[in-house]
This record gives sequence, structure tokens and C-alpha cells, in this order.
Amino acid sequence: MARRLCVAERVRIEVLSGQGLGDGEIAGRLGRDRSTVWRERRRCGSGTYRALRAEADARARAARPRVSKLAGDGALCGRVQQRLDERLSPHAVSAELRSEGFRVCAETIYRACYRDSPAGGLKPGTWAKLGCARRRRKPRGRAEQAKRPVLGDYKPIAERPAAVEDRRVPGHWEGDLVIGKNNRTAIATLVEPTSRHTLVVGLAKPIGHLRPPQHHAPQTPPLALSPNHLHSTLSRPPIEPAMASSPSPSTPLGLFLARIVDGR
Repeated sequence: MARRLCVAERVRIEVLSGQGLGDGEIAGRLGRDRSTVWRERRRCGSGTYRALRAEADARARAARPRVSKLAGDGALCGRVQQRLDERLSPHAVSAELRSEGFRVCAETIYRACYRDSPAGGLKPGTWAKLGCARRRRKPRGRAEQAKRPVLGDYKPIAERPAAVEDRRVPGHWEGDLVIGKNNRTAIATLVEPTSRHTLVVGLAKPIGHLRPPQHHAPQTPPLALSPNHLHSTLSRPPIEPAMASSPSPSTPLGLFLARIVDGR
């Protein structure tokens, strides 16, 4: 059975519809699923189903190349461009626009950024405002992606040693990231729960410009000032993928990723 309806099947749908048969009966005679017939008739609206018009509409929908979603919607493209200029990631842009009633997936935004032409809808060079700032996307096959651990070198916070919970043994640090207005400033905090000793480190560069080594470099040197026996574990919340690499190997910490509940 062909994946798409052919002209002959559409003609039979028109004839059977004219006889007053329902979607289920028509689907049974065509050997198709009921939902396939239901969608086909629904696309033609509430009027009489016409096979030739339905075939022409189907060919128009299947025509390639198609105008990209951002290039065909100036209002949506402008909102996406504005947020990318503010150094938001495509995933953050997609989530924010969804709350405003616009639907565009992160993959569509990534493709428009790397297309780097008016046909993509965005300004040329927008790829430089992404977190990785690569001129071209790094190709990754599905098999390679399946092998990559989701948390990298991190473990779920539920797997932390039992000694962390009672806070009697020092050396189990808790980290956090505080981001300023428009993602232009940020500070990293490190707290040792037993002694309440707190380290606050300023991150000078905008979040959109940070690279994993630059992001983690401010966190690990302050820990290097304390004795090595106080470097047991580090727990922190999940953040952007570009910032989720492991700290410097010079600080042998057990890494644990906290779970965000209800968006907090």
C-alpha cells in the first residue's frame, strides 16, 4: 500500500462520499486507516469532496523546495531574531515564543541560523550568536548521539554519597549560577554546607559568549585554595549544554546534577 493517496483513491472517496458512506466504511473499501480518510476529507472543508481539487492541493503541499517557516512569516522571524540578538539559545527562544502563542521548534531556528542566507529568514551571520559559534554544524549521526551520555561526566543528585545528607563531613560543595539582566552578567556561587563557607565568583563575559573552559575556569581555582581533602563532590543545577562540561581535571570532584522541580 502506497504511503500517500493516489488519484484513483481520491476518485473513489469522492464517489463513496456522494453515496453517503462514512469515513470508516470508505476506509474499509480502500484498505486504508480510518484516520487517513478522515484527514483527507477534512482538508477539503465542509463542502463536497472533489478528487481533482484534493489532488492538486496535495501536489502543491508536496512541492519542493518550500519557503522556510521563518522566511514566510516576517512577524515570527523578527521575534526570533530579536531573542537571538539577546543571546538566547534556540531552545529558549522556542519555549518563550510558545508562551506568546507562536510555534517554532528549535531545529527550525538552528537550520535558519546555519543557512546564512535570506532564504533562511534570519540575518546573515546569526550563527555567530549561538552558544557554540561554529560556522557550520557539527555532523552527528543518530548512532553517535545514542552513545553520548545525556549527563556527560555528571551523575544524578540521587546518587550522591549518604554522607552528603547529614552535612557532618565537609567537602561536599553545592554550586549555582545567577544570571543578570539580558544574560549580560553572571556569578557562580559555591557553598560548603558543613561550614557554610561560600565562594562567589564573577563571570565577566556575557552568557552567550561563554565556552565550557571559560565557564568552569572561575569555579575551580577558588576550590584549589582549599585543602584537597575538602574536594569530595560538587552538586549543581542543570544549565545550558554549552556550559555543562566537566570542571578542570586539576580538581578531582565527584560531579552530580541536581533536578529542577516545577521550573525552580
